[in-house]
Amino acid sequence: MRLLHVYAGPYPTYQGTQALVGQICRLLSRAGHDVHLLCYAHRRYPADEPFTVHRLTDFPPFTVERSGWSWRKLLLDGRLMVAVRRLTVSLRPAVVHAHHYEALLAGWSADPLRAHRLVFHCHSLMEPELAGYLSPHLRTAANRLGRLGDQWLPRLADRVVAIGPNQRKQLMRRGVAPEKIVVARPPIDLPLTNPTSPAEVNGSVTAVYCGNLDAYQGLDSLLDGLGQLDHQTRASLRVRIVTDSETTGFDRELDSRGLGSFTRTVPHGSVAQAMSELQSADIALVPRQAAGGVPIKLINALGKSRAVLMHRALVDGLVPGRDVWAIDMGQPAQVSQALTRLTTDAGLRRRLSMNGRVAAQHLYDPANTLRTIETLYGDLVR
Repeated sequence: MRLLHVYAGPYPTYQGTQALVGQICRLLSRAGHDVHLLCYAHRRYPADEPFTVHRLTDFPPFTVERSGWSWRKLLLDGRLMVAVRRLTVSLRPAVVHAHHYEALLAGWSADPLRAHRLVFHCHSLMEPELAGYLSPHLRTAANRLGRLGDQWLPRLADRVVAIGPNQRKQLMRRGVAPEKIVVARPPIDLPLTNPTSPAEVNGSVTAVYCGNLDAYQGLDSLLDGLGQLDHQTRASLRVRIVTDSETTGFDRELDSRGLGSFTRTVPHGSVAQAMSELQSADIALVPRQAAGGVPIKLINALGKSRAVLMHRALVDGLVPGRDVWAIDMGQPAQVSQALTRLTTDAGLRRRLSMNGRVAAQHLYDPANTLRTIETLYGDLVR
């Protein structure tokens, strides 16, 4: 089956959304489909993919990898619509698969007569995230706008792929017809590793956050919680923030809060380097509180058999206390208490790492993801 996937952003980069786009395209290509991906011109690193990548020309120039809007992005999204139209004529794909809202709008606008089936892959809901890109006094308006987007934009597609049962429920509550939605969890895309105990080698417990520094990631609450740690826990804990973002301002924030003695930023480097940092950790930190998606960093941490500390609203199939340690990450006191508990209780860390790995194998099995999407395509084409 010939497929056109559309993503309104640079590819590949180290962000979770781009990683998931690549995972889906690779799964389908290796299953024998003729997969084409349309994206922006910019890419962080070269990649030898088993599918065909079509890139917009780099005009207007755009190398920003952070989420959020800009006037250049608006112009590029207009160009993306034209490119979708051109490729649907030349390729004649059976399905156009749009990743995220901008690609959905481009795919819908390029084909007003609905000559091609349109699938919308909902990587995250707009309402929980949109406010994180705007100043505080605009957040109420952003929440309302995001909710309207979540209510109406998915209806433009013939089918909607939700990345978890919770997201499906939220889309249904916003009025999207349940028969239009299928759940395809993100596939785990790295070798599963056995639980290890880095603390037994290093003599101290290491906690790692791996991701960007955007506001929606919840790092302010994490830092508030780190600030409430007692002296004994600070002496036993080392926190690393592994990121590809600019860290100058964040480093100043660490020093101003008095956290620099045990918390530091580390360059992300390649995917392999970042995974090595994660592998060397005892605790994986997932501070994001914005519901409506599944952080890819969570799946990576489970696959690497790390004990995960995360927000309780994002568990979505994981069992708190067995697979992950889930709290209200917006409450600094809970963050502090959880980190103290995980730092001092090696047995708890070991149980979480083992159970989390088993849960990852079950919930994020690539075979299930592929089967769900192929079934969806088959139903649409028939």
